[in-house]
Amino acid sequence: MTTHSHYKYICRKCQKEHLQPILQDSPADTPIPSCCGSKRDMAFTSVVTPAGGGMSYLSNMLNAQADAIHSEP
Repeated sequence: MTTHSHYKYICRKCQKEHLQPILQDSPADTPIPSCCGSKRDMAFTSVVTPAGGGMSYLSNMLNAQADAIHSEP
């Protein structure tokens, strides 16, 4: 099974990308990073897999959902 190393976020205010290390014991409890003084402006963009790990079905699905969210008006 491929493990993911980071969640990728982008700040909606300054457009800076942030990599948040995933808590391996409890991925759902991984905190959302903050930028420009708030977590509220952070948008999830993708799951990062270590080099050579390949992409899993879940990662592809999350990336597709993030793309769909960003393309909405």
